[in-house]
Formats: sequence, structure tokens, C-alpha cells
Amino acid sequence: MKVHGVIVFLLLTVPVVGQGRDPVEGAWESMSMTNIKTGERVRFEPPPLHVIYMDGQFVQFQANGGRTKLQKPRSQMTKDELLERSNLQGQYGRYQVVGNKLILHVVAAADPMNEGLEITQEFRIDADLLITTVTNSSGYTYETRLRRLRRAN
Repeated sequence: MKVHGVIVFLLLTVPVVGQGRDPVEGAWESMSMTNIKTGERVRFEPPPLHVIYMDGQFVQFQANGGRTKLQKPRSQMTKDELLERSNLQGQYGRYQVVGNKLILHVVAAADPMNEGLEITQEFRIDADLLITTVTNSSGYTYETRLRRLRRAN
């Protein structure tokens, strides 16, 4: 009888232990973004967008590469040179995983229109891919694929 009680206790605790793992936690790099209806891929200048999810917090960042490296103070730059220098996107905030939903609560962003947004995405993990699907405010649905980054040794 005592052995059966121990086995039942162990079987009951297995799902509880498994619930604590955050499936999206870690660092991710975007690979592609596709309009589901048209099949058109969104083109971004390299390097790719990077996202880090950890402990209920997230940060996204992309600074377009290949820009001219000017060797003069900002006070001497033209408006176009300053705009090119600040060609980046990023935001941070809180996130939660509820079933197959990844819910982002944007606290601050390079684009002030994103601040305060709650963005709900469906997601799935396939090996080292995070695949999200979201419909934007214009009604277009996009699938984004990100690959998990491994720790540098």
C-alpha cells in the first residue's frame, strides 16, 4: 500500500514540475516574416531583429546595418544623416504565456505609438524555431519565424 501511495504522489507532481518551464525563454533572432494571405515576405535590412524573453520581461531590438559611418559630431550632421543614424526599432515590457498565446505588454518603444499596447500572438515551438502568428491593426496576419540563439562559449 505504501509503495502505491508514493507512486501516485510522484505521478501527481510530474505535471506540476513541467508547468514551471517557460517555452519562449531565451534569446531569439528573426529569420522571416510572411503575410499569410498574400505569401509576401517582409524585407528588413540586416542585421535581423533580436528578442530576449526572460523572467516575464522582454526586449526587442534591431538597428539596421550598412549605414555610413560619419566621423563628425552630431551638431554638424544634416537632418538626413541624423535620421539614417537613428534608423532602428525596439521595445520592451512584460510578457506572459497562456496556452499557445504569447501576450506582450509594451512598456516603452522607439515608436511611441506602440507604448501601452497589448499584443497577443499565437505561437508554437518547432525544435529551435519560435513561430508566431499575429494580426495587426490593419487586419493583415503575419507569421514570423525566429531561431533560438545558443550561448557563446
